Amino acid sequence: MSNKTKNYQMFKIVSSNRDVDTFHVKRLVESIKKLNLLEANPIIVNKNMEVIDGQHRLEAAKILFEDIYWVEVDAKNTSEAIVSLNSSQKNWVLEDYIRHYAKLGLSNYQRIIDIIDQGHVISNAVSICSQSQGGAKDIKTGKFICGLHNILDLSNICLEFQTVLPIKLSTVVVRAVITMVKNGYIHKEHFPKIRENQFGIQKCASPEQYVTQFETIINKGKKKGRVDFFNKKK
Repeated sequence: MSNKTKNYQMFKIVSSNRDVDTFHVKRLVESIKKLNLLEANPIIVNKNMEVIDGQHRLEAAKILFEDIYWVEVDAKNTSEAIVSLNSSQKNWVLEDYIRHYAKLGLSNYQRIIDIIDQGHVISNAVSICSQSQGGAKDIKTGKFICGLHNILDLSNICLEFQTVLPIKLSTVVVRAVITMVKNGYIHKEHFPKIRENQFGIQKCASPEQYVTQFETIINKGKKKGRVDFFNKKK
């Protein structure tokens, strides 16, 4: 059975929860004005009155000065409860998980945010940081670990590749760059050749095709010092 109150100050917002989306709050306000279903959809709190689910409904109720309905659950780990509930309800997108764990102090997640802030879309930032070490599943469970190569260097290299590509930077290109960097690519030495031949670069469907294309461009006219990003000679 739920409780109700207009004493909104009794509730605490968990700092590691996703940020309140003001646009979503405005939509809820308009929806509640038409049909108030707050009683049928109470917010969920723990014994410390921290909001596990429903912070947007709480903000909408404040604006309208409507009763907010709430139920208390036994949540020993507030962070896990927030992730579990929002995951099962499909409320969270990948960025919400990343920012949640970053707020909890997990450095691997903060590094993803740092790369996003450099101008990368989320999927590319995750690829740059993971370097094939993990993906969305690891991010959602808090087990994401960054790869061993210098993430900032990889980010800058990928951003420079964007300037010579016929399409927007994609995870396919990012994965190609990672493959090359892991196998002897030297940006200062090799990228000028790619830049010189940028108008001949073709859109590819796979990282392997891009690697082959870049390898061909770099090796053009060379008899010695040819690159081998697939380590075919080994």
